[in-house]
Amino acid sequence: MFKGRVMFLGGDEFLADLTSTILEKRGYEVDLADDFGDLARRIEAARPQLVVVDQVQGRGESPAAGCRRLRETFTKLRDPSADARSRGNEATILEFMDAGADECLAIPYKTTELLAKAALMIRKNCREEGRRQARRAIEKAMAGKQPDLAGGVPFGPYLLQEMLGRGSMGAVFRATPAGGGSPSP
Repeated sequence: MFKGRVMFLGGDEFLADLTSTILEKRGYEVDLADDFGDLARRIEAARPQLVVVDQVQGRGESPAAGCRRLRETFTKLRDPSADARSRGNEATILEFMDAGADECLAIPYKTTELLAKAALMIRKNCREEGRRQARRAIEKAMAGKQPDLAGGVPFGPYLLQEMLGRGSMGAVFRATPAGGGSPSP
């Protein structure tokens, strides 16, 4: 079962392979990048829900500077969560967090910690993306335009399926529970 798309940039080849193998066995699609430029291009093309940057990767720019640059790029894209791995040095962790990382995982880490953080960050990102989609659909409906609801747009525990009508103060949508089930009235 597909759980999410993860982009990974790491300098330690063994650790990168191990991390990607762990995530892939748990249902994540993992793409390994060569450097920050490659990572930025892949993010634009693949739109991952999570980006992991290994602090020990040292090609070109510092990992924190790269993380900052990628966070700026993310705001122009769909804003995936960013996770940085560091050797546990508090100053380095704070540097990554200041650079825009949502989380920082200290190396060595436990497999369960990696999987838990990946799942948490992807769920968080998907909820935020759902809110943005719902807001755009409602704004479009209120502007008198037909919103694109193909496949359903997440709205809390529901998926907006079609716009039934709108007035000067609101819009009415047919929605179904996000987990399936009967349509809402």
